[in-house]
Amino acid sequence: MNWKTAWQVFGLSVVTLGTGVYAQDAATGAISGTVADGSGARITEARVTLTSTDTHASRVVKTDGNGQFRVPLLLPGSYSVIVDAPGFAEYKANGVEVVVSETDSLSLSLSIKDSGTTTQVTADTEMAQLETSSLGRVVDETAVNALPLANRNYTQILGLSPGVVVSLPSAVELGSGTQNVASNGAKTTANNFQFNGVNANNLAQNSAASDVEEGGIGIPAPDSVKEFKVQTANFDAAYGRGSGANVDLVSKSGTDRIHGSAWEFLRNNIFNANDFFLKQAGQPRPDLKQNQYGGSVGGPLFRKSTFYFVDYQRLVEINGLGTKRSALLPLFTSDRSAATLGSQFCPAGHMVGGNPASGYLTHAGGVQVACDGSNINPVALAILNAKLPNGSFAVPSPQIPLTTDPDQLPVGESVFAPAAKYREDQFAVNLDNSLGQRDTLSGRLFYARDVTNSPFAPNAANLPGWGSDMLDRNTMFVLSDTHVSNAHMVNVARLAYMRFDGTIRVQKPILASTVGEGIPTGSATASASIPGLTIDGLFTIGDAGTASQWQVTNTFISQDMLSLTRGRHNIRIGAEYNRDQVDLDAPFVMDGLLDIRTFGDFLLGQSASQNGSPIGSSNVTQSTGASGLSRKDTRYNDLSAFVQDDVRVTRRLVLNAGLRYEIFGAPYEIHGLLPNFDPDRKSVV
Repeated sequence: MNWKTAWQVFGLSVVTLGTGVYAQDAATGAISGTVADGSGARITEARVTLTSTDTHASRVVKTDGNGQFRVPLLLPGSYSVIVDAPGFAEYKANGVEVVVSETDSLSLSLSIKDSGTTTQVTADTEMAQLETSSLGRVVDETAVNALPLANRNYTQILGLSPGVVVSLPSAVELGSGTQNVASNGAKTTANNFQFNGVNANNLAQNSAASDVEEGGIGIPAPDSVKEFKVQTANFDAAYGRGSGANVDLVSKSGTDRIHGSAWEFLRNNIFNANDFFLKQAGQPRPDLKQNQYGGSVGGPLFRKSTFYFVDYQRLVEINGLGTKRSALLPLFTSDRSAATLGSQFCPAGHMVGGNPASGYLTHAGGVQVACDGSNINPVALAILNAKLPNGSFAVPSPQIPLTTDPDQLPVGESVFAPAAKYREDQFAVNLDNSLGQRDTLSGRLFYARDVTNSPFAPNAANLPGWGSDMLDRNTMFVLSDTHVSNAHMVNVARLAYMRFDGTIRVQKPILASTVGEGIPTGSATASASIPGLTIDGLFTIGDAGTASQWQVTNTFISQDMLSLTRGRHNIRIGAEYNRDQVDLDAPFVMDGLLDIRTFGDFLLGQSASQNGSPIGSSNVTQSTGASGLSRKDTRYNDLSAFVQDDVRVTRRLVLNAGLRYEIFGAPYEIHGLLPNFDPDRKSVV
């Protein structure tokens, strides 16, 4: 097996005015600080206790010889900080917020002890991030829920982070509305999305949004998201895999009190104006209806030891605007016999200045459509007379005739907006269990199932009839254990499973055998659809040559990270192994694709030897087809390891140094279906 290796050296980064750095990962945060008396003298051996406001889980550390303390690998949330030192009054700070992938810095000042005195502070302002050179922004649950999102999709606000560019969200887009992200000029495939600390990307296409059957990232309901952070530059060595943005999403946890919510968001087309082009074509206002509803509940299963959070959401859309198509069509009559078509479209019957109108001539030249229709191809005649299951012509007459030059083929325009249907059901189950003072076991499960029934298929017909039925499923599961060995050593181990499962099938209203048509790769089977057919500048019918596709990715992840605090050093060491199974069956253009330059060429459908073309061209400009084994079952093995040391040189100077090593294993196909060139086995033929 060939291996591709990647070295990432996180150069010496100097941070001043800091009090300890990093000590967190993509699912946790940290708190560091200094403890001093009223004169500014540092206090050693002060006892610092951090307690979660939600679960009352606590961690205890002591200040070092410089009066400094660090508490790494904390779950995001609100904490209280209590400081005790002999001879000083107890200090208590409430509302200290820990956010994902950041370290909050505290400067605590203790007063001389007086009988029963406690100093209490409420942290009601956002603390400055003085300790990290990483560029990024945290978006908490308040912003996620409060900002107006058409589909309640958090990717639509990723652009709030500096350096991040997303396309403008469309309020009429069908589906969940996931946005791809570009960070500082990098590609949309260069980003790394993480779900509670682990890789949540589909290796098949590595973008946020889906690409037909290749599913995109899972999008939990905003009510189940604690917060997320977008980092755009200067990552530490704990981050790798891509050169774009790192997006870290953290799910909500249960608390020691039962709490819940319910919601429904409604859109209805009665509030909408008609689309300009549909109105111009005399078509009614299309449907645009959306219902998004669900609920969540969280609380304790066993007080102070086990906490749960569950949520469910359904999104239902009926949408005619998001899949709107338009086409130009010849001015057909209700009589589509060969004689009528010949009379209507023969060049000899349409003279301009003593010459046949150029819009009626074939591109190939030579033989032209006869005015009696005697040389019209029977397959073309069958296609024009074929009807859909609802009784309408597969190639309809245009809705609005357009004014054209007498030298051109008379055409009209049609705009189609039949309603598409989309439904997503998703749920999340989050559990946290304290196994004593030293271990906390956490589980995060997310599942989503999306069904899309569209009147049009991607990259296929722009006339109704060739709709598509698509199913996408996404599963994300993370199991983590946080083990506190002592105040200076904390370990987080995670096991995870990610699954992306997508299928699309294009409807077949007209079979090739019904109209007597073959396919480019040979005779059509009884169930084969007609080849995709495009007449340049007019219309497209068929399934783009691909009747169905499916793709499944299974990713198995194991990772471990150890945080050590030793004197001036704050060290993190970690390793990760990913096993990816990427299975794909995409029989591209196996039904064939035909491109024809003019409507006259379509009616004739003759070879160059038959039509006597002066340029040696068939009436079919291009015929494309494929055959063979379309399914591939590929496997990947990826390894990574890192070490990060944040060294306090002086009280006001911190040196960040990190090294990361990654191995991206070469793909291999379990049936040996990936060809490659081996120069050691070359031979002369």
